Amino acid sequence: YRAECEHLLLRQQVDPHFLFNCLTNAAALTEVDPARARTFLGELASVYRYILGMSERRSVTLDEEMHFVRAYLRLQQVRFAEGLEVTYDVDPQALAGRVVPGSVQMLVENALKHNTRTAESPLRIRVATTPGGVEVSNNVQRREPETSTGNGLRILAELHRRYGLAVRIVPKEEVFSVTIPFLPQGI
Repeated sequence: YRAECEHLLLRQQVDPHFLFNCLTNAAALTEVDPARARTFLGELASVYRYILGMSERRSVTLDEEMHFVRAYLRLQQVRFAEGLEVTYDVDPQALAGRVVPGSVQMLVENALKHNTRTAESPLRIRVATTPGGVEVSNNVQRREPETSTGNGLRILAELHRRYGLAVRIVPKEEVFSVTIPFLPQGI
């Protein structure tokens, strides 16, 4: 079951729509801003390098994961512009903490997938460290119709449960937040 969970988590990150949207954005940028297109493609390469490199790892440092998350969100900000606001409140001391590879990115991707975002009403995502883990929160602007299966969060919770840890999900009306705990050293 663990291998199935990890495979599903990885597959969720290699979303074909994400790649299609990135390539479309890159093509459009080459016409109007070739230098920005090169930077964009460098970010895309960084994202996929991480995805390929993490497939055999059970944990990564938060520092590694945050480099991936920041590159992923820079790509998304090109796509959504003023419709996406991201803030980071990450304690440098916490960067050595260990997390499931792709877990923080999956939470960010869930926020993007399940909420609307416009310049008038931007989606606000916050990534912050807590004393024992990482919290990803966003303002709630549900897309209609809601098509969530809840599989991503269920898989993430199951992966952590196998280490004796609990994922904290707080679905409030205004703000949705998920906190994942740091993994024990040696995992």
